[in-house]
Amino acid sequence: MNKIIIFALFSLLVLQACETQRVVQPTTGWDDPLWQQHYQQLKPIQKYSLKGRIGITNPEDSFSSNFRWQQKDFKDFEFRMYGAFGNTYVMMKSTPDWTTLETGDERFFEGPDASELIIQTMGWPLPLNYLSDWIKGVPTGVGRDEIKINADGTLQSLSYHSNHRIFNVSFEKYGQFQDKKMPTKIRILESSNKLILSIRSWEI
Repeated sequence: MNKIIIFALFSLLVLQACETQRVVQPTTGWDDPLWQQHYQQLKPIQKYSLKGRIGITNPEDSFSSNFRWQQKDFKDFEFRMYGAFGNTYVMMKSTPDWTTLETGDERFFEGPDASELIIQTMGWPLPLNYLSDWIKGVPTGVGRDEIKINADGTLQSLSYHSNHRIFNVSFEKYGQFQDKKMPTKIRILESSNKLILSIRSWEI
């Protein structure tokens, strides 16, 4: 197992040879009542779990697998990547004070900060402090001029700048889960790295 598996931990994709062109909604403003209602509903949620497919592609490699993300509280989560027969590829457990990461080939990493751990193992500064909100479709960590909001009151995209890197995040599909509209497909682009999160179930 190479570095691509650890890197794929926080970026989900299902690469398809041919993808249908999605229909992009018209956009609206921050003060739109539909967006404000949606935002205020999702922002306080700190406990949830989701399942789907995870993967990544770059000029050198690609990888995909099943995943489960369980958010227990702010900066307190577990993330598992696994195969069709349940074999674990990566298990990450993070609390506000300490993070551990184990791989299926029995490698072990640990440290006090999840983002720093990913930088050490992958050399890529994933914005983990914001990712738990982005997955919900909440644009934490970016200004209002860096987001687009769909006319139906959901987040369409955000752009995040950090350490001379630009992360463009598109929320391409939503589904209805427990009376809430939650993302079911998220695409993350950073330079030549392409990532897609495909979510099949939410529990809130």
